[in-house]
Amino acid sequence: ATPCLASGVGMGEFYQSLVALTDIRNLIEAGHLVPIRYYAPSKPTLEGIRTVHGDFENKALAERMNTMKLVGDVFQNWARIAGGLQTIVFAVNVRHSKALCHEFKHQGVSAAHLDAHSSDEQRDEVLTALFDREIQVVFNVGLYTEGFDYPGAECIVLARPTKSLGLYLQMAGRGLRPNPGKTECIIIDHGGNIERLGFVDDPVVWTLDGKKLAWGRTPRQKPEKTPLTCDMCQAVFTGRRCPECGYEIKDYGKRIEAIEAQLQEIRPGEERKATWQEKARWYGMFEYHRRMKGYSPGWTAHKYREKFGVWPRSLSQIGPIKPDREFRNWMKHLAIKWRKKQQAAA
Repeated sequence: ATPCLASGVGMGEFYQSLVALTDIRNLIEAGHLVPIRYYAPSKPTLEGIRTVHGDFENKALAERMNTMKLVGDVFQNWARIAGGLQTIVFAVNVRHSKALCHEFKHQGVSAAHLDAHSSDEQRDEVLTALFDREIQVVFNVGLYTEGFDYPGAECIVLARPTKSLGLYLQMAGRGLRPNPGKTECIIIDHGGNIERLGFVDDPVVWTLDGKKLAWGRTPRQKPEKTPLTCDMCQAVFTGRRCPECGYEIKDYGKRIEAIEAQLQEIRPGEERKATWQEKARWYGMFEYHRRMKGYSPGWTAHKYREKFGVWPRSLSQIGPIKPDREFRNWMKHLAIKWRKKQQAAA
C-alpha cells in the first residue's frame, strides 16, 4: 500500500520487484475512494526541529504544536469547515492529543482520546460510540494510521506535521473509503503537509532503491497552476477566485511568483460548491436561530452572506429549520472569532 520504510527509503534491501497496479487518483475516478477537499488553515513554524529517521523529531515537534493558540485554532477551523462531520484527528503525542480533546469537549463536542496505553475495552467502547455516531471526534496518536476500517469518517484533521509521504497517505486514507451518503472527504491540514508533500491523489512513482527516497512525483505534461490558500475560508485551490467562498485573491500575480519560487507544482483536488438544498437548509437554520434570539430580520441574510459569500436569493420562502450540530459548531467558531477580535482590539 505504501512501499517504503518509515524513513521514506525504498525497500530494495528486502524485495526484488514492485508492481504498481493503480493509484489513489484512479481509485477515486473509479468510485472505490471518495474525492477530497483540502483546507490548510495554519502552517506551523518548524525551523530548528531536527530530522530523525526521516521525520521530525517527536519531542520538539510536540512542544512546537501543543500551544494554546494552535490547539484553539484546530477547534475553531474544524467548527467552521467540518463541524457536522464524523472526524479522526491525528496528534503528535499523547499530551498534544489530550489537549486537543479537552478543547473540543470544552466547546461541547462529543469527543474521545485513544493512545497506545488505552485498554482494549476502552478502544472498543470509544469506537463503538464513534460508529454509532454517539461520539463525533476521536483523537489518536499513531493508532489508526493503518488497518483501521471506518468508512463513516468524513473529515481527517492532520494536527501533526510529517516529512513521511507514507505516513501522510496513511493518515489521509482513513477518510477516503466510500459510505452511503458520503460524497467526499475533507482534509484539514495544520502541519503544512499539503505544501510539503503534495495532494493526496497526486500520481507517485515508487521505486525499490534502498538508499534514496522510495517515491517521486510524475513528470508534468504541462505546467499546472500553483495552489493557494484562501485568506477568508482557508480552502486550498488554484486560480484567482476561491470556489468555496468567492473571495478574490489580492495581488494574485505577485502571490503566485512568490509561491512558485518555493513550491513544486501540485494539482488540487476538485472543489465542491454548496448545493441549493444545502444553502436552503442553512438559511432555514439561520432563520430559526434569529427568531429564537429575537434578532432583526436582516440578521439571517447577513449571516448567510458570511457563510456563503453571497446574498441569499429566492430563499425568503424557506421557513425556520431546527439547527443541527454542524450549525451549532459553526456558530461557536464565530463566537471564538469575535472574542479574539475583541481581545486584539483591547
